[in-house]
Amino acid sequence: MYKHDYPQRGVCPFGVHLLWVIATIAELLLGSFEWLPLLSPIIVNLFFVFLTFSVAQRMIPFFSHSQEEKTNYIVETVFGALVVKTLFALFSWGWGEAIVSIFLGLYLLREFLRWKLHPFHSTAILWILHMVLFWLPAALLLGGLIQILEMIYRINFLFAGIHLLVLGFLTTILIGFGVYVMKKNLFTEKKSDDYYLSSPFPFSSPHRKISTPYLSLSFVTCSLNRLDF
Repeated sequence: MYKHDYPQRGVCPFGVHLLWVIATIAELLLGSFEWLPLLSPIIVNLFFVFLTFSVAQRMIPFFSHSQEEKTNYIVETVFGALVVKTLFALFSWGWGEAIVSIFLGLYLLREFLRWKLHPFHSTAILWILHMVLFWLPAALLLGGLIQILEMIYRINFLFAGIHLLVLGFLTTILIGFGVYVMKKNLFTEKKSDDYYLSSPFPFSSPHRKISTPYLSLSFVTCSLNRLDF
């Protein structure tokens, strides 16, 4: 099932770090210049989003015991679409970037629905992972539509598309994976009570251990949301 997953095996992170090193060296030799707007789309799309997706598309179906076969070359397709989206962003062609985002969101939504994850019949923690998995196509679709509205009505939504991907998809999936691992380590019985994961009043000791990192990351997320990327 995973024989075509070679783009995720360190190529993208190595490329992003190499670009960062090249930009730093160029700044030292040629003087100061605005390199962050150039590298930001590459880092967000090809490092944060793709690397997180490549892990999520393996682990979440495995946790959910999904037996559905994935579409061939799904990782390559997503990687190629993100490369095209990044190139359009680098050349400031908003219409092309928005169209690619919308088509990629529809493609991922169709693929995720094929996996038959049954999020509404899952445990609380799996429901969180399913929700964040579907957040990726939703973020791409909303980001593309917001970008179109920005170009038509000349409205600035303060990088809403980037916030939807990085703070919505990336941060939430890190929290979800962290809680899932902690749940497996804290609860030894085969079927743990969903109260520990869904109750809004985390008074029990296991729930405090789970909710503490969640609240910490939520605080960091709220702080980052005040920054302009």
